[in-house]
Order: sequence, then structure tokens, then C-alpha cells
Amino acid sequence: MSDPDMARRLRTFIVALLISPLFTRADVNVEITAHIINTTCEFSFDRGKYVNLGDLGVNDFDNSVTPEDLHGKGSPFYITVKDCAPVGGVNPTKMTIDFQPVSGSMSPYSKQIFANEDSNGAQNIGVVIFSTHDPNNIFNVMNIDGTPRSVYDVTPADYTNAHYSFYARMQKILSAQPITPGAVQSRVQVTIYYE
Repeated sequence: MSDPDMARRLRTFIVALLISPLFTRADVNVEITAHIINTTCEFSFDRGKYVNLGDLGVNDFDNSVTPEDLHGKGSPFYITVKDCAPVGGVNPTKMTIDFQPVSGSMSPYSKQIFANEDSNGAQNIGVVIFSTHDPNNIFNVMNIDGTPRSVYDVTPADYTNAHYSFYARMQKILSAQPITPGAVQSRVQVTIYYE
């Protein structure tokens, strides 16, 4: 066999190898279902879309204050929820007000602290939000694993027209590290769902 024939057969073998499948496959049918509901809740903020936490000095932060502590030097705000429709003819019994960072990430050191999104701003500082709806049960709206904690039992009156109170403040992230001064900005998306 001549070298050109050998080269042509080798090329044919390589092309055939590249074209032939190197794996097997199986087909599976998947059923996807959903429900479309008539309407959703309307909600509004008492301060528009902005909560101003004011100015604080680097020495205003106590190292012993955790993301679970209400602590002063913050700002209250309110969310009004109204006109929630029954789901499938059934009145909702639970409502979740879910706060998530628009940037998609919390502080790398705590999933209860919203990160400062201003990369040129203050360092070692973030924002925490508390539910103050029930004065006997005040809590950070985020669980330590980053899931929403602000889940409320509701009655028909609550989802017809109800006010939920919250409180936001700045939080030192690492107590052993200093804070560097600068601007603090956390953009938070609020989603309300009920069941």
C-alpha cells in the first residue's frame, strides 16, 4: 500500500471517528406545570424607594452588636400590602416578605448582612434589616443561611390592607477589623408572596 493510500485511509478513519458519537443518549419526557393566578398583591413603601440611614462615625459601631441585635441609629420604614387575591379560591394563611440583594450577594461573612455595593465607599460595613411588625418578636429579616425569616400568619384583613414595619441600620461586619469611612449603598429587592 502506498503512502498516499495510507494517508487517505488514515484521514477517513479520523473523520469517521470525529463524526461517530462517542456517547449514548436517552430521551426523557418532562412534564412542566404551573398555575396562573388572577392578580397579585399590591405593595408600597412609605418612603418611596429610599431609606436614608444618615451619617455615623466609625466610633459609633459597638463591636458586640451582632446582625441579630436591633440597636439604635437606624431608620424605620413601612411596607403596605393590599388587594391580595385568594389562590385557587382559598384565602392565604402565610405571607412572606423576602428581601434579597439586587447584586445577588450578601456580605461574604454573614448572610444576614446586605453588602455595601459602593466599591469606593466604606469598608467592613453593611446593612441589616429587621422586622418590627410585632414589638414582642423583632428579628433580622434573614435567617443565618440567607433564607427569608419574615414570614407572617395572615387573615383576610391582613392581605386586604396591612402595614408591616421594618427597621434598617448599618452593621459592622468583622468586629475585630476597623471600619474605613465612606458611602454605604445596598440595593434590596423586595418580593411578597403568599400561600
